[in-house]
Amino acid sequence: MYRLSKIKFNKELFSRIVNLLMRWGIPYRESAVYAYLLLSPKEELSIKEISEISGLSISSVSYSLRQLQGKHMVEISRKIGKIKYYVPKPVFSSILIKEPEVILKTYTRPIIELLDEELKEHVRSKEHARKLEETINDLKKLDCMLTKILELFRSSHECQKW
Repeated sequence: MYRLSKIKFNKELFSRIVNLLMRWGIPYRESAVYAYLLLSPKEELSIKEISEISGLSISSVSYSLRQLQGKHMVEISRKIGKIKYYVPKPVFSSILIKEPEVILKTYTRPIIELLDEELKEHVRSKEHARKLEETINDLKKLDCMLTKILELFRSSHECQKW
């Protein structure tokens, strides 16, 4: 049996995993809980065990695990009485591929539309028009690149073999 308080983690690896997940919008506590599950030498951990390892309160760990379950990042591997054991699910590629889609739908395309309206209705000078047109063209280039990334991901089965 492992003495959980004695488990040592590679701090740089832990930090990089947490920072990557946070960059993708996963809050710190959830990212940390996921990293602890991923890096633990035990196959599965209970809420109490994660709390012992992380120093987070049981309620914080419980809340983080519910959030992670909702994001399909962890699952319950088994339940003994009231004690649930959790395992991490491999999610890095599925989280990453959502980014281009979010950027396209939430930012790039709406900004292009709004800049087009601005260009048609509120241009103050030739310099202003040039600046807006350059920005629109740059965003269209980004739109094209992100669309190609999504197409590549959806059509590529080579990368699925790992």
